[in-house]
Amino acid sequence: MKRLEMQVTPREATGKRHGRALRRTGVIPAVVYGAGQDNASVAVAEKDLRMALRAGGSQALIDLQIEGGEKTLAIIKEVQYDALGDVIHHVDFLRVTEGKPIQVTVPITATGRSEGEQEGGIVEHLNREVRIECLPRDIPESVTFDISAMVMGDSLHLSDVAAPKGVTFLDSPDMALVVVKAPRMARAEPEVEVVAEEGEEGEAVEGEEEPGAEEAPPAEGEEKPPAEEGSS
Repeated sequence: MKRLEMQVTPREATGKRHGRALRRTGVIPAVVYGAGQDNASVAVAEKDLRMALRAGGSQALIDLQIEGGEKTLAIIKEVQYDALGDVIHHVDFLRVTEGKPIQVTVPITATGRSEGEQEGGIVEHLNREVRIECLPRDIPESVTFDISAMVMGDSLHLSDVAAPKGVTFLDSPDMALVVVKAPRMARAEPEVEVVAEEGEEGEAVEGEEEPGAEEAPPAEGEEKPPAEEGSS
């Protein structure tokens, strides 16, 4: 479990307008809560926060030094971003106690290349995080499991994964993590052969006049019937 240090400063003003003003100066509004103590509104330099996140701060213990106060042990409980996921809006720090279990969410990662994948199958990851309970010092950076033996059609559940020492899984044992699927086969469009309708050799197709055929003249004293209305 990584352990980082971070400096924060107290802030009195709160609200969206104040938050926007802070962010324009490169500072992120935050709150520190938990451990039976009052909430503390603080601010943290954005560059320090991003540096901590790149170093695995979301799964690290943080010695939080509040300016003018004592250090407190905490974890980053939540980072709130804008709709595009680029701009950090707010951070929640949760105080923790060394000997008291806490509940956190950590990444769960598959390792290896499954047999089914080597045969052309597709590995689909259904869940990439798991909720756990453990002492702060036992928080793993991630929970890993091997999928090398999985064949086409296999699925792997949380019950198939061994929890790290000192860690208890809080999600359902039936939670699916990975499945190896057969590739989707493209359906071939049936070929349609168009055959022109023909009569036998020397025979006209029904409804078609033979070449050179002429309409027979009306019998003597018989008038030709008038054309139907609308015909040309």
